[in-house]
Amino acid sequence: MNALRSKLENDTEDERRRFWRTVFGILGPEWMIILALADAEERTADSDAISKALEVDQSFVHAYARRLEKQGHIRCTRHDGIAKLSLTAAAIAKLANADI
Repeated sequence: MNALRSKLENDTEDERRRFWRTVFGILGPEWMIILALADAEERTADSDAISKALEVDQSFVHAYARRLEKQGHIRCTRHDGIAKLSLTAAAIAKLANADI
């Protein structure tokens, strides 16, 4: 995933938006959650860890995580009030097959 991150850091904002819209069908800040999970151990992290990694409020993570889950990009499980997020196999395959 480091190659993907490097590619995206060198792209213009328009190129990044086009990439995420083309590969995942997502717009806006949802891609930050995808990248944070791609970098996480076993592609899984709790919402608090994602919130801290992105330096955003947990409400941001929860709102966009629901959308990403409905789109089939991530899976959310809850245990004892803690939301655990993980990339789906389909999302991992899209990242692996991305033209980078």
